[in-house]
Amino acid sequence: MVEEGNTRAIIKKIVPRVFKAALWGFITYLLVYYPLTLIYPFELLPFAYNQLFNVFVTIVVFFAVVTKLFSGTILEYAFSIAKTLVIITYFFYVLNGGVISLTVPVSGTTVNLVLDLRTFLSMLIFVNLLALAKSILQATDFLARKVEASQLSVR
Repeated sequence: MVEEGNTRAIIKKIVPRVFKAALWGFITYLLVYYPLTLIYPFELLPFAYNQLFNVFVTIVVFFAVVTKLFSGTILEYAFSIAKTLVIITYFFYVLNGGVISLTVPVSGTTVNLVLDLRTFLSMLIFVNLLALAKSILQATDFLARKVEASQLSVR
């Protein structure tokens, strides 16, 4: 009988979190995916770029759901740190280290185009490193508050 009451309490605690996380993921999906499909038709993109965009949306939505699901715990900050590292890796991969070379056929001739986006990539990585530092500081603050609370309850 004690286990049934304990199980019900856990379920009552988890179900709202799961619902809130699913709702947050849906809202994030709508805010990330839908406006860009209105601005630019993805049928015009090559298949590889369309897939890379879908991977980006998946990464953002997954981490939004997981972070919201574990809010109020140290795992929230761990997933926030992981998200930042995955996003940095994603941008580095997508932008090919900052140098993109394209071959474009123009009326019978081939034009080789090389774009140097290293400055842009550096800015993206720097912003994400700031987010990483913020997450680490928030995790440290969270743990410090937990230790302070446990020390106050002992006295």
